[in-house]
Amino acid sequence: MKIKFLIFFSSLFLIAHLFAQEKPSLTSPQLPEVTIKGGDKKGLEGEKPLLEIEVNSLEPALPALEIEEDLLQKNPEALRDERVGYPKTLSNARTILPARTRLVKEPVKTFYPLREIVSEISSENLAKGWEMVIADSQGHPFHTFKGKSLPPAKIIWTGRNETNQMMEVGKNYSTVLICKDNRGQSRNLISKPFWFEGILHQEAKGLFISLSPNALFKEKEETTDQIKISELGVELLKESADWIKRYAFTLPLEVEYYFVKEEPLAQTKVQIISKFLSDQLILPLERIPFRTVPSQKNSEEIALIIGNR
Repeated sequence: MKIKFLIFFSSLFLIAHLFAQEKPSLTSPQLPEVTIKGGDKKGLEGEKPLLEIEVNSLEPALPALEIEEDLLQKNPEALRDERVGYPKTLSNARTILPARTRLVKEPVKTFYPLREIVSEISSENLAKGWEMVIADSQGHPFHTFKGKSLPPAKIIWTGRNETNQMMEVGKNYSTVLICKDNRGQSRNLISKPFWFEGILHQEAKGLFISLSPNALFKEKEETTDQIKISELGVELLKESADWIKRYAFTLPLEVEYYFVKEEPLAQTKVQIISKFLSDQLILPLERIPFRTVPSQKNSEEIALIIGNR
């Protein structure tokens, strides 16, 4: 009985001892150390690629270009008013403007008869002998050029006829070129009419600036209260004043109106012209005498007479 008890107790002790050895640990297991061996074949790169940023090189100038484009879309002011091309300090009604070129000085016109004839008749068929007649507005001959050989390439005309009389301002003139071919047929070449609103010419009495009343004043003036200078008349008188300022400011000046009828209207017009010149030249009205004179040409004309003789 005692032997069985000892055997049982020994077996129980052995089992408890084995159970105590196989009890798992409450702490987490530690991983073994691992060593990785290797080599970098490419190596490290320290430079980054450049950024691609799109930049418009004209962007700072775009506002200026838009302004220029806006200006180009407008009509040039200089084509409507010649004063635009001058500084504002010269923006004065009395400023001399060389752009005014309506006054014609002697010689008044140049003709090219040979060119006109050759355009109608070949030089081979052209016979010698020619004549060029300058006719007035009524068709009357005013001056004649002629020759027995071929006409010259250029003819410079002073504006005067055979009696040294100056052509009238504001009147139409035209040329008739007469020539013949080898068969004896006559050809008449008529040019387009031409005229001048103002002519600067030297006479025995002095230097004349002849102006057309039709160009200076507005049409349909029946009473003295309705008389006003036209836009063209203002430009002609300013150009005349500019010429006097530049070349004859210290010389005496007078105004004459050659009238056909209605002397009261002529007196009012000549007085208006004198006042205008007085303002432009900054002279007292007494320094610019004026008067009316009956016309001997059956046409009216205004003359600014500069006493250079």
